Amino acid sequence: MDLPKLMQELRTDEGKDDSIISSGIQSALDELDQQLSWFSGLSDGRQRALVNMHFNMGWKQLSEEEDFLTAMETGDWRKAARELERSQWGRSMGVRSLRLLQLVVGG
Repeated sequence: MDLPKLMQELRTDEGKDDSIISSGIQSALDELDQQLSWFSGLSDGRQRALVNMHFNMGWKQLSEEEDFLTAMETGDWRKAARELERSQWGRSMGVRSLRLLQLVVGG
């Protein structure tokens, strides 16, 4: 995964310092690997999108996006993007969600 790129994205989105971001990324990676057996098989961009979402909302809220996660697991990128777009989180995140939609669809 392109960690410097992810760090920059989160620095922009969250406005937090590098130590907090670095710790949050590691926590997200560990939990996503533990909870989603298919996570490590995703492209770099799709992994970054999920880490970014996890960093922002935590596993509990992310895990409630069941249709989105199912579409991600099955590789239905357009459906995953639609589900993200429809979600309350996606609608409330503005530019951030648009960037993540591009990562989900384009990999």
